[in-house]
Amino acid sequence: MIIYSFSFLIFKEQDIYSNTSLDMIHAILNVVFPLVSITLFVILVPAFWLFNLLRFCFKSVYPKELAGKVILITGASTGIGERV
Repeated sequence: MIIYSFSFLIFKEQDIYSNTSLDMIHAILNVVFPLVSITLFVILVPAFWLFNLLRFCFKSVYPKELAGKVILITGASTGIGERV
């Protein structure tokens, strides 16, 4: 808390953050951030869906081999564990 208060006093004395510069940054971000967000959403979400679809198809065609490996079955009192 003391460091924060001290740094705030330094910035206030130097006046490096004037209202006009903050207003300009705010105005730029109000325009740029929504455009960048929407663009990335439109590009990345379909790419992510396509990647998941291709990964699902690949895993369906080439399943993981469990032969010769040790597996742990939990919940052995019911279901598969009861039968083993």
